Amino acid sequence: ALFCSTEIKQWYQRRVRGVSNSLLLLQSVYLTHSMSDRTLISNLQPEGSNYDLIVKVVNLTISVEQKRADGTKIQVQEAIVADESASICFIAKNEQVPLLQVGSVLSLKNASTFVFNGNMRLSVGRWGSVAQLVDQQIEVNLSKNLSKVDYELVSLPQPRYVKI
Repeated sequence: ALFCSTEIKQWYQRRVRGVSNSLLLLQSVYLTHSMSDRTLISNLQPEGSNYDLIVKVVNLTISVEQKRADGTKIQVQEAIVADESASICFIAKNEQVPLLQVGSVLSLKNASTFVFNGNMRLSVGRWGSVAQLVDQQIEVNLSKNLSKVDYELVSLPQPRYVKI
């Protein structure tokens, strides 16, 4: 369909008018995330990226405030999150920390996994987002914790982590 130039101008003006309008639009898009487009925790791979998950915060573990060399402070919170397939340790930083409350359901967009001390962790970086889902409940499976599985880097033609 072709758009006339006045429609394009109106769209552009709405877009440029303020960041708050675009943030509200993005927030509504993120919160209407369908359950079928998501990745289950049991399907996560070490050093993987671009995962979209819906998880429930089960337990808050470690909370640390770190100071950088330039003097800025970073707040880091570890939490155990789970869905119906498994659970994993989630690392939240700065503005993500207040969203972590035991029992809350979170939508994680563009999350990635990394291996720290041989155990897999989940985090959301600067290009991802964490949003709290208010009217949604999910069942959790705590019997399979992917953060308790030991991984070791094996030298192959392509470096990969394998379970040991």
